[in-house]
Amino acid sequence: MVRKPRVYKRSGDKYFSFYFYNDDGQRVFRKTEDAARSRAEAYAEEYVRDYFKKPGEVTITLKDFAKDFFVWGKCSWIERQHA
Repeated sequence: MVRKPRVYKRSGDKYFSFYFYNDDGQRVFRKTEDAARSRAEAYAEEYVRDYFKKPGEVTITLKDFAKDFFVWGKCSWIERQHA
């Protein structure tokens, strides 16, 4: 099931809101406290990711994984290749 939040702004409202579907198929509504759409979308995606996160589960993004990937002295993969 795709759990992408739908971000929208209600007429006359200053801030964006969003909704997504939980495991039971029910819509869950939340309101951001941000008037910028890009920041509201980022907040909504992080909220949904944390909502469905299982206890003890570690999530890492590709950006975080590859941050020091080709940096000498920091990358464990390079150290293993030279060993």
